[in-house]
Amino acid sequence: MLGAIALSLFLLKLKYLVGLIVILCKFPIVFVDPACRLSIIEAYEEYEYIHEGDVTIGGILTVNSFIIPFSESDEGPESLMCVSAMLQFYRQLVDFIFAIEKINNDPVLLANVTLGYHIYDSCGDPRKAVRSVFQILSGTREPVPNYSCVGKRNIAGFIGDLTSDTTVPIAQILSLFGYAQISYGATGSLLSNRVAFPYFFRTVESDNSHYFALSKLLKYFGWTWVGIIRFSENNEDLKLLSHHLSNNGICVEFHIKIHNYNTDVNYEPYKEIIQNSLTSVIVFCGTASMDMIGGLSLLSDAFSKKTIIVSFTVAANSHILDYAPKLFMGCLGLLQYFSYSLDSPERRLFLENIYPLKYPKDKLLENIWIRYYSCLSKDQMNHDLFAKMYKRKLQNCTGWERISHLHQFDNKFYSPRVLLSVNTMSRALHDIHFSHSKQALTSKIVYKFQNGEHVSQYLIYNCLLDMDGRINVTNIGLFIPWAPSDQKLDKGSIRWKTNNSQIPRSQCSDSCLPGYRKAPRDRAQACCYDCVPCSEGEMSNITDSENCIRCPDMEWPTKKKRRGHPTNPACHLRIIQSDMECEYFLGGDMIIGGVMTAHMHHVTNEREYWSQHTLLSFLGERSNNGHNPLSTTEFQQWTALYP
Repeated sequence: MLGAIALSLFLLKLKYLVGLIVILCKFPIVFVDPACRLSIIEAYEEYEYIHEGDVTIGGILTVNSFIIPFSESDEGPESLMCVSAMLQFYRQLVDFIFAIEKINNDPVLLANVTLGYHIYDSCGDPRKAVRSVFQILSGTREPVPNYSCVGKRNIAGFIGDLTSDTTVPIAQILSLFGYAQISYGATGSLLSNRVAFPYFFRTVESDNSHYFALSKLLKYFGWTWVGIIRFSENNEDLKLLSHHLSNNGICVEFHIKIHNYNTDVNYEPYKEIIQNSLTSVIVFCGTASMDMIGGLSLLSDAFSKKTIIVSFTVAANSHILDYAPKLFMGCLGLLQYFSYSLDSPERRLFLENIYPLKYPKDKLLENIWIRYYSCLSKDQMNHDLFAKMYKRKLQNCTGWERISHLHQFDNKFYSPRVLLSVNTMSRALHDIHFSHSKQALTSKIVYKFQNGEHVSQYLIYNCLLDMDGRINVTNIGLFIPWAPSDQKLDKGSIRWKTNNSQIPRSQCSDSCLPGYRKAPRDRAQACCYDCVPCSEGEMSNITDSENCIRCPDMEWPTKKKRRGHPTNPACHLRIIQSDMECEYFLGGDMIIGGVMTAHMHHVTNEREYWSQHTLLSFLGERSNNGHNPLSTTEFQQWTALYP
């Protein structure tokens, strides 16, 4: 119910923004030759996809991984060259186009309205992302900030981008113009600021939510002593993670920060830190590039006895795991769970029909085709570039090779984040279009949005190596961070790196048994402590007790309890068998018991007897039926418990 209300409010906001933008775009102000223009660095190759419609959704997607400076001559102008197109990222572009096509073929969703798209590849670079935003807003290849150079262009909103580095500058620009934006991968907590980014939404949870879930998972397995390897320049990530770890009683033994500019030599000091560490668990967090993982893969031997915990932001780039299978063997990871299904006959047919002969002008498809099939390119410069970059011999291909036939294409980590983003935007458009009609959508609401963010469960997975040395993923189960500790995870299916295949131990100190308390060590973290037995007359009945508690005056801990061995140590009421006969005087309103002197008769069958003089006075009033509150039978039952 709360999820439905949250999603309704989310769609209401989105509907208002999209409607306002569509109305304003009907009256564009066109300037043929503005006096002032912002000079933006040129891109060597623009990867643009455009389909006109009555209403347009802009898209800033990451397909190429990064950018390198490029100049055709030593004295020529420098431009940005996008390189390393990834198959999984291209699938997200295909999902975008497929979603638009499916919506346009739906006679109910947007009747008599054609949905279009204008998409650019940001190449994972903020400069290219900013350029792409202005290109879409201007409607031209040469961006003109603040102006729309197209007579009729109704932009409903934007989808993108994959990382926070590119999404934040996009959001800063779109917030000024009031455009709605839905990111499919940016997790930065900065974007949760609804004052700074009132029009920003995302189909993934923030880093704050991810680290909350990660800390709960570590606590679930009893890991309180961990190492951290972070792939990020943002120190805010470390603060968030440390905060959640501390709240769950987890300490950090070491912290390593990996930069993009690290070389092989720079990784050597990390090898000694990892090998000499006491922890068995190392957490990978942040956004990792192939260069970063490539450097760490040289240290795979140092991780041979360490269990790597892969955060959602690392696993989101699923190709990273395939790039260093030996490093990630035996790792455990979190993946945001989507019950939103991707598979359908229409989508399978759509994917089967994507090949170079059918789309000869698709530059990204050609690059994917060259890289993964090692095919010769008709573009000689492109051919030389790929041959030099990947150092492999290229071969003649037919052009019928389909990307859906590549083994990297069917990846268990792939999620419908882009598809969900486009469908969410189209649903807002539908609600606007039919706001005064009875044909509104009545489909079941599955997703919850809180503070502009998607709230979900997590899928826990375990990585193993198959016979070909590739990563094979095993799903362990769903992990609900806010649920009780009795999670339904199939621990038996996890392949650990330990010799006995048991859950690895990762603690600075052993747990203190009942009957003991934790004593902090000088100049040590809270997770490092000694176990001290409880003092005379005190007890503790839980593991890792911070303090011992003193027994009440009428109770005393057992000897075994003081040594911390009994399974359920507790204080026992000192009711003693007496040599004296208890006499009860029933002649008045008061019942006065006699003085009983206790002593120990003998010890048999390991039963404990206590020798101590005790005065027990039983004082009470008769009940309404004339019986005493503590009858002789009840007294015998009590004393029988402690013979």
